Amino acid sequence: MAGLVAGQGPAVGSGRLLARNSLLTFSGLIVPLLVGIVAIPFAVKGLGKDAFGVLAIAWAVLGYFGLFDFGLSRATTKFMAEVIGRRDLESAPEIFATGLIVSGSLGLVGAAILAAVTPLLVERLLKVPPDLVTQTLTAFRIVALSVPLILCSSSLRGVLEASRRFDLVALIMIPASAMSFVIPALSFPFHLQVPTVVALLVCSQATTALVLLFTCFHLYPVLRTRGRVTLANLKKMASYGGWISVSNVISPILVYMDRLFIGSFISMTSVTFYAAPYEMVTRLRVFATALSTTLFPEFSSLSDAAHGGRLEMLVARGLKYVLLSVGVLVVLLFFVGSWVLDLWLGRDFMVHSAGVFKVLALGVLVNSLATIAFNLLQGVGRPDLPAKFHLIELPIYLALLWLGVSYLGILGVAIAWTLRVTLDGVLLLGAAVRRYPRILPFLRVNHVDRALGLLLAVFALIVSLNALPVGVPLRLALALAGLVAAAIAAWIFVVDDAERGYAASLWQRRLAGRGARG
Repeated sequence: MAGLVAGQGPAVGSGRLLARNSLLTFSGLIVPLLVGIVAIPFAVKGLGKDAFGVLAIAWAVLGYFGLFDFGLSRATTKFMAEVIGRRDLESAPEIFATGLIVSGSLGLVGAAILAAVTPLLVERLLKVPPDLVTQTLTAFRIVALSVPLILCSSSLRGVLEASRRFDLVALIMIPASAMSFVIPALSFPFHLQVPTVVALLVCSQATTALVLLFTCFHLYPVLRTRGRVTLANLKKMASYGGWISVSNVISPILVYMDRLFIGSFISMTSVTFYAAPYEMVTRLRVFATALSTTLFPEFSSLSDAAHGGRLEMLVARGLKYVLLSVGVLVVLLFFVGSWVLDLWLGRDFMVHSAGVFKVLALGVLVNSLATIAFNLLQGVGRPDLPAKFHLIELPIYLALLWLGVSYLGILGVAIAWTLRVTLDGVLLLGAAVRRYPRILPFLRVNHVDRALGLLLAVFALIVSLNALPVGVPLRLALALAGLVAAAIAAWIFVVDDAERGYAASLWQRRLAGRGARG
């Protein structure tokens, strides 16, 4: 029973463990992204622009019904991480059972409500083409079956993340996430309609939930026989999850309302012109998501312990790694974004979506930085702060969306989204610094200021290259040379001795492994 046996368990904040788990989480996110880049064009061709827009809206509605989680999956991760940190085996089964059973029950309620409101959504609120109304009604009702499956899967995944078994999470979730792109792409060779695609996606989610359940039982047999829902655990988890549930109610509005505005005020085709680049560019958050997912159980374990600055150091390094990864990629997208859209989806998308692509990319960088602070606040037991910030942002965002879609179309919607996540980032990072003022000196110690300066220098280089009256090949060559120089500067001036030593040890082990195989 690795990770739950008394006297054993993962070392809190272990540098090597964090690096390993971040890489595993990253692989679990980047592989589906690469699959999506290949699969989405086939899905658009197979379903058609209007039907693909229907699928995007269906998944947006499903994301909103994740609010029926009421913060229980996050609470499961937090309190399981605390139990593991204390090596308290006896408390684990009750936390597990409370999170899983209550999540499943709430999911059934959510499924029933979604099925009931489907006619209102499809026939009155959305501009669905007449020939797709019947398919859309059927698809939305099938989507409702996913609500309990997704909530239970989140709770089960939280158990594995709390015990730092990110290797198992990656092994299970990589194929599961990839199927969310592969199945819609099957509409191209097999001429599948939206309801069939959605039904296959629900079957895939059911399989994932069962695999997660049996994995938890295999790792921790005690969870199978001794778990029960207790009022004490329910109160504790509900108290923590209460504010998270506020975020769960508002977050899907903040995340998906852009497409709903476009679908209601413009057309389903415009949803596709917006959703396709959105799905691609927002996947850049995989770097920040991998880091923050790994850091959340660490923040939870450190929240009630004397950590000697370990927590502030983790925050500073997380922000630095986001700048060096997401930041550089965002800058590159300003240089090649239009070409990527042309090659990936065709000239129509380059014409209609290039501006959207670039504006969203800026928002993704800010949102990625904010993810570190978001997970810090929830990990240390202050989920109320992100929830209150979301309450502040909601009316502002709705006003921005209305103005944007009215005057600038889908570009205005993208600007509204970027402004909203920028406000969110300022509030979250400000709250993190107010709670832990020592984060600021740790930013300097970990060279976060140098990482930001280097990123701005790369951005200035890209802008200058775009203004040069030279051919594309020469500009690409100069950009590549600039990136190589920036990478060398980052290695010398931004990465510290401990990080260089760890990277070198990874490289040496890789070479040793190749030598052994040879």
